[in-house]
Amino acid sequence: TSESFATWSAHVAAVEARLMQLSMERDALEGELGRMAPGAGKTIEQRRRKATCEDRLGDVSRAQSVAKHQLKAANRMHLVGS
Repeated sequence: TSESFATWSAHVAAVEARLMQLSMERDALEGELGRMAPGAGKTIEQRRRKATCEDRLGDVSRAQSVAKHQLKAANRMHLVGS
């Protein structure tokens, strides 16, 4: 029905938007880590910032994986329901 298509479409759009947001955050974190010198971490603050970026990068990566699985599942459900 058109209502279920609209619901599916809205869900897919929201997941795609989330995936795009996560991708931009990942790029920013990777850029920040790349700008840190290889020996970065001479001060406690530098070490903390590097660890925070690395931890967040892991969180973003996991969230991207979840979003990709949600998109695949939504597409499978839509194809099966058609």
